[in-house]
Amino acid sequence: MSVLTVRRDADATELANLRPLVDNRTGNGALRQSPPLRSLRFTTEGYHRLVEIGVLGADDRTELLNGEVFYKMPINSRHAGCVNRLVRLIGRLAESPLIASQNPIRLSNISEPEPDVAVLRFRGDDYSDSHPEPQDVLLLIEVADSSLAVDRSIKAPLYAAAGIPELWIVDLAGEALEVYQDPDPAGYRRYRRHVRGETVISSTLPALSLTVDEILGPAARGETAPDEAAPDASAGQD
Repeated sequence: MSVLTVRRDADATELANLRPLVDNRTGNGALRQSPPLRSLRFTTEGYHRLVEIGVLGADDRTELLNGEVFYKMPINSRHAGCVNRLVRLIGRLAESPLIASQNPIRLSNISEPEPDVAVLRFRGDDYSDSHPEPQDVLLLIEVADSSLAVDRSIKAPLYAAAGIPELWIVDLAGEALEVYQDPDPAGYRRYRRHVRGETVISSTLPALSLTVDEILGPAARGETAPDEAAPDASAGQD
C-alpha cells in the first residue's frame, strides 16, 4: 500500500486548498525554498470531502487508517477467489448474519477501513443509513497477499483499539490463517496461527467452524509457500 501525502499553505483552512507537492523553480532555474513537508491527517468527513473536490477519484481504492489515506493494491484472482469463498462459506450458517465484502467500517472519526469480509449484526436498513461501527461488528476478515504487513502492524492494532472482538487474517503466501481475539487498547491479547489440516471455530460465532483448507482452497500445484513468521505483537499465543 502507498500513503497519500499532500501539502497545503500554512494559512489554508479548507480542503479545497490542498495541492500535490510539486518542484517549484524560480525564473533563473534555482530551486525555490519550499515549506517543510508534513503529513496531513484527515477526519472521516475530510476524507469523503477529498472525493467531492476531486483530490481522490470516485473509483480510487483507498482506506482511511488513523487519519492517513492508504491506496490499496489491485486485487489478483487468488485474493478475489478467497474473498468469494469466505462469503459463500459463512453464508451457510443457519442463522446467517449480514455479510459485507470490502465495504467501509467507521472505526472512529479518523479511521474508515474496508475489510475484505465483515460479519455484522443484523440491522433493518442493511446499513444504508450509515456505515457500520465497532459495536455492529462480530468478525472482520482481511485476505492478505502483498498487504500482510499493513494488516498486521496497522489494521490489527486499530481494530483492537476500537474493540472489534475477533479478527482473522488470511495469509495467502504463508498458507495460513491468523486469529486475533480479546481486544484491548494496546492490541489483541490472544493470537493463534492455524495451518492446513487445522480447524478454526469463531469465538463470536460458535456455529462458524471452517478448516484452513476450506478457506485457502486447493493448494497451488508445485508451490510450497514458506510459513512466514508470526507477528511480534502484544497478542499472546493460546
